Amino acid sequence: MAGIAEGRLREERRSWRKDHPIGFVARPRSKADGSTDLLNWDVVIPGKKDTMWEGCEFNLTMEFSSDYPATAPVVKFVSRPGEVEEPCTNQPVSRRVWRGGRRDDSARMRREILFYAQVFWHLNVWSSGRICLNLLNEPDGTWHGQWSPSITIKQILCAIQELLDNPFPAGARPEVQTLYERNRPAYERRLRQEADKYRKRPLPDDDDDVVVIE
Repeated sequence: MAGIAEGRLREERRSWRKDHPIGFVARPRSKADGSTDLLNWDVVIPGKKDTMWEGCEFNLTMEFSSDYPATAPVVKFVSRPGEVEEPCTNQPVSRRVWRGGRRDDSARMRREILFYAQVFWHLNVWSSGRICLNLLNEPDGTWHGQWSPSITIKQILCAIQELLDNPFPAGARPEVQTLYERNRPAYERRLRQEADKYRKRPLPDDDDDVVVIE
């Protein structure tokens, strides 16, 4: 099955190189030995023009299984470099901590609660960064599950760009959906704050020392 997946991804890569939307980036990663890792891609999606997301850039990953294209890829938002992420208290993870450098089952052992970090605050993005989009969901006979092997990488990425400004009302994050349903002005303000984090900053016009590397 891996052969089928990689064959399809080679076709997708050729197609993408010939024709892809302006501002979008999608490329496979490189393995440690320098070969191409067709099952793992890095992606950049620009914010759509004439929306609050205009001027933003979003980094994502696409992970394809050996069953692709029978199954959809897993697409996730990733953090911006150096960004401090917010704690997400609705998905705790726990670990044991032993003090004194040795295992101790007495009262000195305590449990710390760790939390996943929110990568991107949006109605249709899980706290892990995974995107909740019907095109990526297994077919279930409803609007919620619309994956098809004929769907291309280009279609997925364009749908994600559209999702930013037109979310599905059935959200992936309860705290975001609550604000969306009960206080739309506050929800819009919070989205604008999120957009500011991902907006490209203009370079100074009068700084001769600034070098842009393409």
